Amino acid sequence: MRKFSILILSAFFALLISCNNKKEETIVANTDTTVVKPEEIRMEGIYQVEGDSLVIPYFDINLELSQKAQDRIVSTGETIIIDAFFSGEPKDTAGVELAEDGQYYIAEGKKEIKYGETARFENIKFSRKQYGFLADKDIDLLINVYTGRHTTGDNLLDCDILSDKMSKVKGKTFTLKGKLIYGDAK
Repeated sequence: MRKFSILILSAFFALLISCNNKKEETIVANTDTTVVKPEEIRMEGIYQVEGDSLVIPYFDINLELSQKAQDRIVSTGETIIIDAFFSGEPKDTAGVELAEDGQYYIAEGKKEIKYGETARFENIKFSRKQYGFLADKDIDLLINVYTGRHTTGDNLLDCDILSDKMSKVKGKTFTLKGKLIYGDAK
């Protein structure tokens, strides 16, 4: 009889715990009273929900360098760094930490490649709490390109930048053009 009571009590607690795990998942952003539910995030059609994080969709960056820049980079074995900065405009600046330039940065990605390789940015995450702070849920992307500075202390490249909303960037490939900073007239 005692074993039967323990078995029933165990089943009751298991049922109670499983019911608690099925509650609707919400997150409240710090001092903001906005509740961000997973289905609201999915409606944006931009990010994938992964626990308490949002995954920024992948995109690819290729480089097309002038012949002089290509020759210099390849002959010296210099690498190229492609920096991706993700930012947005907060609903209220009181509850967030802004960078020195006044931007609200939410994520960053950096790829170091050799010339001719594609830089794929994927699996970059930011919190749903940060998402709740945003006035515009379509975050901004800024791409900067520069050399890895392994063969010289200075950046050698002057490259295009990419600056756009994630809804326009997701799943696409972009080719940025570049040349040497000095000695390369286009």
